Amino acid sequence: MIIPSRSVPTVAAALLLGIAVAGCGGTASSSSVAPQSGTGTQRTTPPPIGDSTGGSSTSSSDGIVVSAGQKIGAAAYLKSITPVRRQLVRVHRSTSAMAAAVKAGDAPTAGRDAMAAASGVRRALAIARRIRPHQEPWATIHTQLMANLQIGVAYLTEMGRDLSAVDIPAIHRWTKTVMPKIRKSERWYSEWAANVAALGALDNVKPPHWLRTMDRWN
Repeated sequence: MIIPSRSVPTVAAALLLGIAVAGCGGTASSSSVAPQSGTGTQRTTPPPIGDSTGGSSTSSSDGIVVSAGQKIGAAAYLKSITPVRRQLVRVHRSTSAMAAAVKAGDAPTAGRDAMAAASGVRRALAIARRIRPHQEPWATIHTQLMANLQIGVAYLTEMGRDLSAVDIPAIHRWTKTVMPKIRKSERWYSEWAANVAALGALDNVKPPHWLRTMDRWN
């Protein structure tokens, strides 16, 4: 089934606004952190994320860090999230395909692509949950990244269902249902990136170029 032509501008505007403008954190704010000491960050604490178990200290070959007492530096943390970044690069293919399908007015295809993107972000979240920097402030900072991913799964799933069902009224409500989720996800990513950059500066670690753009999977 094809989205009625009169509805395409509304659908495309809602979706592309989320992709091109919101960017799920594309405009990171530097005001979320104030570098004072190695543990001094200012942030809004995200809601609790599940699967927060303890564990002994290990460092696996894929860079995932599980800490139980040793000092965590910015370089080690940035290395640990490399698998998350790689997964989100794959997700970008699905969200790009979704945007193209929406522009073409093909709701079912866009819905399938949205669901594929949601599954991809869910895999990224599963990887992120295996990264357990128990020391503060890294423990709290990492929850900001996981909150970003968790909300991404939620709104992509909602978009996928609405598009697959060609639920035009629901799609028209995206500005009130989907966009607030995107804004919230955007905020968590912005604060995460700013805090990582600030602590990196304290460790004399230059933030990688992808730090503020890793969220462009959306």
